[in-house]
Amino acid sequence: MKFCFYSALIFAYQFAVAGVEIKGQIISLKGDIPKQIFIASFNHQSHIDTIPVNIYGGFSYRSKETVPAYYQLVSGTTSFSFFALPQAEPIRIMLQTNGGQIVSSATEDYRENDAFEKLSKILVNYDVFIAQAIQNKEPDSIFKAIFSDYSKTLNSFKLAEKGTFAGDSLVNLRLFPILSIDNKKEVYPQFLFNFFYSVNFKNENLLATTIYSNMVDFFVKALCDNVSVKQQEELISNLMQRAKVSKILYNYTAEKIYVSAVSGEKEEMTTAFTQWLNTEEEASSLSVLRAKTKQLSASMPGKSFMDIPLKNSSIYQSLSQVVVKNKFTLLAFWESDCHHCRSVMPVVKMVYDTFNLKGFDVVAVSLDQDTVAWKNYLSQLQPKWSNINIPNPTSPIVNHYFIFQLPTLILIDNKGIIVKRLSSIATIGDFLDKVLK
Repeated sequence: MKFCFYSALIFAYQFAVAGVEIKGQIISLKGDIPKQIFIASFNHQSHIDTIPVNIYGGFSYRSKETVPAYYQLVSGTTSFSFFALPQAEPIRIMLQTNGGQIVSSATEDYRENDAFEKLSKILVNYDVFIAQAIQNKEPDSIFKAIFSDYSKTLNSFKLAEKGTFAGDSLVNLRLFPILSIDNKKEVYPQFLFNFFYSVNFKNENLLATTIYSNMVDFFVKALCDNVSVKQQEELISNLMQRAKVSKILYNYTAEKIYVSAVSGEKEEMTTAFTQWLNTEEEASSLSVLRAKTKQLSASMPGKSFMDIPLKNSSIYQSLSQVVVKNKFTLLAFWESDCHHCRSVMPVVKMVYDTFNLKGFDVVAVSLDQDTVAWKNYLSQLQPKWSNINIPNPTSPIVNHYFIFQLPTLILIDNKGIIVKRLSSIATIGDFLDKVLK
């Protein structure tokens, strides 16, 4: 694979000024003007600064970032994100709030941010087109049309936004070498294996914006959908081999692949990543991640379930009794004070009502510390399945099933083999609709 000339240009700019000066104005449409707001850069997300706001809504801040970066201003539960370069002139920002929440925001006549936002929208739109084509298994002619248009659009963006960092550098990260396509081969696999073609992994400033992060996310959640686990492992290995030139990027890329795979319900990609990690001799810096994948793999599809006593349930004495009696059993870990759980559990009930007579059952394991709140919610939901409460977050059951997010839904067949682990209840419902005719 040839190294693209464009990658040498990424972040090659030299900035005479360190940092970014921000001057802003908050106008409150209703309620008091916030006394303070918060700011963090994408490159240093764990470092959050507080910006005091005067009684007239004015505020100022000097960032210490020495590279182009993506920033986020936060007020209440709302935020405003913008892109900025180190420069002498201040960047002016206008915010409108309602009860301390940001309802409107903009940078004032700042072309750099406008170009970055324009590029981001272009990439999101084409990622959607490409993902749909992959999902629909479109013919090669469709992929050729999409990638041809994709290349023309990005090159047009380069001309229109010449002189901006997005137009001169960032866009090159996503330029697919359309002219090097072998017309005798299918286009999609060529795009997949060359997706990171223009990325210069020697430059750690890739992490200063969302572009590379979004690339890895798209790679995991869409691009690899129609390839085997073995091919996914090969793709991961190729990507990580290139990222080895920077320990920071190597560690970040590995963590990003794992998080994207788990959050994106990508069981095969999670398996492929785990297999790569277990055989990667140079992954000594990924010991924590290796421990996570080891724990998770114990309850991934293909593994046997661990039995759970159902002492508090009047229906069955153990999970194994439920499993052998039904074609499929859903093991659901949840909490009554978890907002997402409260939206998912009623859907679980709908799936139960639809498929229960066809051989489907549920065992719900609450991790509530407050048993009264748990019982109160059950009285509202009125489920007919087995319910138990395990208030100890370090119990052997919780540890074995590696419950790191709620709800966690694990589908088990009547042979005691886990069928699904990372899927949403909607995906599980679709699966049951196909197999329980």
